[in-house]
Amino acid sequence: MIDIRLIRENPELVRENIRKKFQDAKLPLVDEVIELDKANRAAINEASNLRAERNTLSKQVGMLMGQAKKDPSKLAEAEAAKAKVTAQAQRLAELEAEEEKLEGEIRDIMNTVLIAEKRAQANVITRREEVASTRSLLNTAKLMEENPTLYRLKELEHIERICENVGNINLNGNGDVLSQLMGLMHPGTAS
Repeated sequence: MIDIRLIRENPELVRENIRKKFQDAKLPLVDEVIELDKANRAAINEASNLRAERNTLSKQVGMLMGQAKKDPSKLAEAEAAKAKVTAQAQRLAELEAEEEKLEGEIRDIMNTVLIAEKRAQANVITRREEVASTRSLLNTAKLMEENPTLYRLKELEHIERICENVGNINLNGNGDVLSQLMGLMHPGTAS
C-alpha cells in the first residue's frame, strides 16, 4: 500500500507515477485522499484537544465536589462542569466514529490505486512476454527460411505431434511411407 505520508508530502510524485501507468482516471483520487487525510487529521486533533479538556474538567469536578461538601454554592459549578464533560464525551464519540470512517475511505481509495498499479504492472509483463514470443517466432522463421533442413525437421515435428493425437493411419498402395505421408501433408506433391 502507498504510504499516506508520501501522498501528503509529495502528491505530484504520486500523480506522475499514476500517469506513467496510464491510469489518468485515478488522478482525482489523489486529491480526494489528500482532502480526506486533512479532515481525518483535523478530527484527530479536535479529539485530542477534547480528551485533554475532559481530563482537566474531570479534575476540576473532583476538586469542586470536595469543596461542595464545605460550600454548597460550589455544587452548581461542579454540575456545570459535569454537563460540559458529558457534552464533550458525545462530541468525542462522534469524532472517533468520523476518524474511523475517514480512515476506511482513505484505505479503500489507496487500495483502488494499488489494484490499478498491479494491473498496470501485469499488463507490462504480458506485453513483454508477447514481444519476446513474437521475436522468438520471427527468429525461428528466419532460421527456417535460411536452412531448408531445419524447415524439414520442424515439419517432421509437427507430423509427429499430429500422429500422437491420431489413433490409426492406414497407408495403402505401392509408394514408400515417406511419400505417402507427404501426400497426406501436402496433397499434390506425392509422387
